[in-house]
Amino acid sequence: MIDLRKTAFAALLLVGLACGFACNGTISSSADGGTDSGPDTDTDSDDECDWSAEFAAFFTRDHVVQISIDFDDPGSWTQMALEKDTEVYYRATITIDGESMSDVGVRVKGNSSLMMSGPTNTKSLKIHFEEYVDGQRFHCVDRFSLNNATKDPSMMREVLSYDLAIDCGLIASRTSFAELTVDGALHGVFTMVQQVDHRFLRDNYGTEDSVDDGNLYKLYSDYDFSYLGPTAGPDSYGDAVAETGLVLKTNEDNDTMNTFEDITALTKAIADVLNDPGETNRAALEEVMDVDSYLRYQAWTLVISNLDAYYTMNHNLYVYHNPVTDKFETIPWDTNEAYGSFDCMGVEDVFTVDLLRPCGAQAPLNRLSYEVPEYNDRYCEFLENMVDVTNTTSGGLYNVENQDARIAEFHALIGEARQLMDSNGTLTQPPGNYTYDDYLMNQGHSSTPIDDIGPPGPTAGPNLGYFNDTRLANLIGLIDLACN
Repeated sequence: MIDLRKTAFAALLLVGLACGFACNGTISSSADGGTDSGPDTDTDSDDECDWSAEFAAFFTRDHVVQISIDFDDPGSWTQMALEKDTEVYYRATITIDGESMSDVGVRVKGNSSLMMSGPTNTKSLKIHFEEYVDGQRFHCVDRFSLNNATKDPSMMREVLSYDLAIDCGLIASRTSFAELTVDGALHGVFTMVQQVDHRFLRDNYGTEDSVDDGNLYKLYSDYDFSYLGPTAGPDSYGDAVAETGLVLKTNEDNDTMNTFEDITALTKAIADVLNDPGETNRAALEEVMDVDSYLRYQAWTLVISNLDAYYTMNHNLYVYHNPVTDKFETIPWDTNEAYGSFDCMGVEDVFTVDLLRPCGAQAPLNRLSYEVPEYNDRYCEFLENMVDVTNTTSGGLYNVENQDARIAEFHALIGEARQLMDSNGTLTQPPGNYTYDDYLMNQGHSSTPIDDIGPPGPTAGPNLGYFNDTRLANLIGLIDLACN
């Protein structure tokens, strides 16, 4: 797949799409309650949009995009921080690289980043252009998110991991960087991540043959793709309001599509092949699932120890039922704790995490890689494409030289803006104690943890260079164990 984000589309805007869905705003109030459990209403015609060009320009890498948020009510920022768990939107004007739009909804977002965030720390944000004005767009974008790199002094983990996912052949979110100002005060560097929604589907699959009109599901928690029986329905798999389990994110109001019959068929096929991995059951599974899409995902996410995911927490995963192929495909999500920033809670460390049973997990999907010999062979091909065990310095898609070059490239882009955060006293990460020196150190090959040299705070991931060196050295033996 061509990585269009590396194409130069200067002079357009940028930001990451939100992890959410449309909520109806009220013009009479500066604050409006709304949550991400509402439907994805991106069914309108956007024929004027050249999706690949628009998103490649939006998620530019040729500069740090300048974003300003100016709230209609001067007290909104303080109130939003106090009500961080209520998912309330506040009305604001957004300016992106000099272009402004009013009547835009802004709210805080996040899970662990919110829990670790004090009342004065900058939060991750969701911005919704349609919250108050139906059909309002910003260069074909209707919503986006700004992530504050909690626990990541390097500020690079999401961008590095999504780039590598695309290199590995996965369909994954575009990313970039922005510098944020709120009500005239600098809040520093943020990561922008493209939201997985109808517009993401159009960007990656096109619009011909209604390829973007299939069922898109998000895995929140507490479900692992086990077969729940022939009569299982939407309520069996999750709760959209509570955002638990597996939740349908498109076609929610379509009674024909919103039955979860396709998920029941998928999970039945998975269970059958795990019970009997013979040719008949494998063929039946491959009628409903792009198995290679999942095996690529497993190889990518475990190689870089992205453990805040399906394997350990039963969340942070999308599956899309492509109506053209009639098969489910895997789409990664929420990688801010990749590269060893989320551990196995004492089961094994991030440098030696197993490639088949990560952290002792035995979820149905990852069992495919070790209980079905034919899938193990294909999984190992993807592992060996990622990691050249004879040359971890420059061989394979994931290697020391490639990662060092990308880290240096991102530092050249955001380093000056990141340094400015210290001089202005606007550190982004809760609880606001990572310094510019921590930022530099967390990019490098030193084994010294950030938390050993600075004030106590959220546990930072290992320094990126050191993680890559150590993980690649361990992968030599781990790939042998998984594949021989």
